[in-house]
Amino acid sequence: MRVFLCPGDSAVDETVERVKAAAIPDPSGYRTGLPDSVVGNVMRCLKKNPDERFQTARELADALERDMYAKGYGPTIVTLGEYIEGLTRSVTAKARNR
Repeated sequence: MRVFLCPGDSAVDETVERVKAAAIPDPSGYRTGLPDSVVGNVMRCLKKNPDERFQTARELADALERDMYAKGYGPTIVTLGEYIEGLTRSVTAKARNR
């Protein structure tokens, strides 16, 4: 679905105005059963004010991962990678200090 698309040669200006003025529809209106946390994260990504959005991809990943943990899912590849990287740094630092 193209929420803001305007046809025609002057579409850019009209599309920008629609983006600035339009209310973002709730994703659960398109797919029922979405958890509130998922809807909240999606809506935060779509905030018009950049200061209200996730400031980094890492911040978004952390929020999504917290939601997964809350639902009983285990670590993700990102978490495991960071853990292994931390162990590697620790082992390397100890080896250098010998």
